[in-house]
Amino acid sequence: MKMFIRNSFIKDIAEIIEIGSETNLSIWTADDYKSEFVRPAAVCFTIIDENDTIAGFMHGRFNISAVSEKNIFELHNIAVGKQFWNKGFGSALFAKLITECLEREAAEIILNVRISNHPAIAFYTKYGFEIVSTEKLLYSNPAEDGFLMVLSL
Repeated sequence: MKMFIRNSFIKDIAEIIEIGSETNLSIWTADDYKSEFVRPAAVCFTIIDENDTIAGFMHGRFNISAVSEKNIFELHNIAVGKQFWNKGFGSALFAKLITECLEREAAEIILNVRISNHPAIAFYTKYGFEIVSTEKLLYSNPAEDGFLMVLSL
């Protein structure tokens, strides 16, 4: 199946929100995404199939770590619609993210994930992320702890 990765556009927001809801991501509003898309440090990609159907997305920001003072990337969300699972779309998005991080000389990628999200934890672990801490009650609706995961580049 052919796939294409491009920068996310305002016109993608409704489908991005739908995929986020379908995959139980933390809720972002349309205004949240609009603000994110114009931040200079933000990276927002959308992956589409050969029919121009949005299959998934990812977004996050480059920051300077308060601990190491190194350039890092904080992954806010990455998701693929369920109909596109196990077809390489998530891996393609992640590969694009790694390339972007290496080009911008990020030392690591950090993310938070619900402790109950076993498929996501397995996906991140497959790519070399390690759990470095547990953050109590990080999430709401429902209330749940989260893991902080880190990938050193």
